[in-house]
Amino acid sequence: MALQTPPRGFGGSSRPAPTVDNHSAERLGDDVLAVIDALQFNRPILIGHSVAGEELSSIGSRHPEKVAGLVYLDAAMHTPTTTASTETYGSI
Repeated sequence: MALQTPPRGFGGSSRPAPTVDNHSAERLGDDVLAVIDALQFNRPILIGHSVAGEELSSIGSRHPEKVAGLVYLDAAMHTPTTTASTETYGSI
């Protein structure tokens, strides 16, 4: 079985305010974990494309017991380079 969960603000998902807290890798990862728990999946293998790699890393590092594996497809990590991005996301 394969299941795709759209991140916050995409598809039919809710559209919370565009703040760092609402769209951090940890928060988005928590959304994925909530779906896993709600559907009672037992240690699924998660696949993340592009910036979803950040979510996977968050899940895997914080809750390795919840997943059997992580697959990264052309994964990326957000690194702010502009002043506006730095003000929004903070320094890395």
